[in-house]
Amino acid sequence: MKWLVGIDIGGSFTDLVAYNIESGEVRYSKVLTTYPDMSEGVLNTLKEAKINVDDIISVVHGTTIVINTIIEGKGVPVALITTKGFRDVIEIGRGNRPDMYNIHYRKPSPIVPRRYRFEITERVKKDGTVVVPINTKELSQTVDKIVSSEIKSVAIVFLHSYANPNHERIAEEIFREKASNLFISVSHKITREYREYERTVTTVLNAYVGPIVGEYITKLEQSFKGKLLLLQSASGVISAREAKETPIRMIESGPVAGAIGALSLGKLIGENNIIAFDAGSTTTKASIAYMGQHRFKTVYHVGGYMYGWPILVPSIDVSEVGIAGNSIIWIDEASTVRIGPKSAGSLPGPACYGLGGLEPTVTDMNVLMGRIEPSYFLGGRLPLKPELAESSFKKILDRLGLPRDETLIKLNELASLMMSIAVRNVTLERGYDPRDFTLFAYGGAGPLYASAIASLLGIRKIVIPMKPAHFSAWGMLVADLRYDYVRTYIKPMADINIDEIEKIYMDMYEDGKKRLKELGIENIVAIKYMDLRYQGQEHTLTIPIPEIYGIEKVKELFHMYHEKVYGYSLRNYEVELVNLRIAVIGVTPKPAYPKIPKGGEKPAQEALFKIKKVLYENKGWLEVPIYIREKLLSGNIIEGPAVIIEEASTTVLYEGDLAIIDDYGNILIHKSHG
Repeated sequence: MKWLVGIDIGGSFTDLVAYNIESGEVRYSKVLTTYPDMSEGVLNTLKEAKINVDDIISVVHGTTIVINTIIEGKGVPVALITTKGFRDVIEIGRGNRPDMYNIHYRKPSPIVPRRYRFEITERVKKDGTVVVPINTKELSQTVDKIVSSEIKSVAIVFLHSYANPNHERIAEEIFREKASNLFISVSHKITREYREYERTVTTVLNAYVGPIVGEYITKLEQSFKGKLLLLQSASGVISAREAKETPIRMIESGPVAGAIGALSLGKLIGENNIIAFDAGSTTTKASIAYMGQHRFKTVYHVGGYMYGWPILVPSIDVSEVGIAGNSIIWIDEASTVRIGPKSAGSLPGPACYGLGGLEPTVTDMNVLMGRIEPSYFLGGRLPLKPELAESSFKKILDRLGLPRDETLIKLNELASLMMSIAVRNVTLERGYDPRDFTLFAYGGAGPLYASAIASLLGIRKIVIPMKPAHFSAWGMLVADLRYDYVRTYIKPMADINIDEIEKIYMDMYEDGKKRLKELGIENIVAIKYMDLRYQGQEHTLTIPIPEIYGIEKVKELFHMYHEKVYGYSLRNYEVELVNLRIAVIGVTPKPAYPKIPKGGEKPAQEALFKIKKVLYENKGWLEVPIYIREKLLSGNIIEGPAVIIEEASTTVLYEGDLAIIDDYGNILIHKSHG
């Protein structure tokens, strides 16, 4: 066994990166994503890479099956078991009105119909004291009702079980004895955090997707002969067994992989402040790492803050917008030009693929602008047809009545602006100046738009990693095993006993350490966090805690982070601790980033593919050099305007851009502005 494999499923393509630990060889493959059975595409990547399952050490897989199942409403019927008097928490939700001025606003519908919400007599206080013991007879009768219904999955959520989960354990045991065929989702196994509404939603959604995700993982697990690991939203990987128990932890499984890869590469080349910018075929995603650490969020809204469901699972803070390479360009009923969120997908794909697509897409637009080289797409395996791209734009051009080139330029500017929103959301909206960061652009369309977006936001430096269209799959190879824990512990910082909270941290650490050692991991580290707020505030700010700390140090850190995020601090106010968090990380061996041969400043003649006309926003059609990335050498320098093509992506350089190829084959682009 010698291969470490990472597999990423996108809206149009499924990617594989494999690293041979014996020889250092790296193999890549890219195939069309297969619908509805995406596992077929996963196995196709192995065939194309010519890798035998028996030669694989492990496969790390990121998947969108969890979030897609929820958003598409394709989960299984769920029953909710909860404390007497609290069956409607999931429907009442919070009293806030996210879309304040919309008179038609409606809260998201509860996943569980009221007839399938069952109340059980039991009560625990917020400190864990049992007030009313659980009525097991009542619970057994409820199990009998559920067994005779259409229910496939059960969510067990008792009030204050984060403080004392014993009643939930009893309920789970009874269900497993009497209804072993049901998927059982128990709140304290997912999160030990207060907020009954969010905890209920999290547990219910875990139950909603559980059987479907379990079937998908089991199928892959059998194909990979038990070597499968799954990527979590919080950046680490877990075993297939744990992923089947708590699939909700994989809600952002696919999008975070590139962020992991960007941070890993950033540490190698000395970049600590990173914007990870991933534009693929269906969506554009962005996240940041600040001072060498990912920015996390502790509440994730499935379907967005306005109309989505809040879930209590830690996740790298990812912003996502519905535009990318295969997004369809269309005009709505109000004669407004739209790009996305509709996508041409893998089949039929953009019109220029020649696979039956008729509607214009961002990819078709870039073909017409001369930015994507038709003969070199997918290394020549899928030659594009510009005449079909031209035909697809006829209706748009007729409807708008503008000159062809002007229309393409304006549509491209709109695409750049829309993609930049993802970056704005994780920088300016979070209190960070994008000019303080380096943009790491990847995905098939990321390098295509990186320079334009950097210009919009004043970013001075861009990194285009090697094989950017496979970079998310590479990110999976450098992910560690990780378990995240949280304990609610509400108390003013002035009343905190350090020894007491250290004991809570240690209890969580020991559990994570035990689970990692069962997987054969010996190199284990931990990162501590606290959720803090000023007394009187409702929500918290999560801050990392140094290894050696004291009360005053923590308070000062909180003031600093609060000012960074919100623009002010209240140093005369009492700071309150709400939650203790810890990430227990099993550090795994990492594949080395391969180096490329050295060359001179001027690229070799064989690296020049051709000179051709390319349409630029400010300059119109310019004759520019087109370089083949695979033939560029370390030390080569390219001045914009120019285009660099490769097997599955294209990098566009504008006037004033200076691109340098580093020792690892990364394209380092320095912008002339500012």
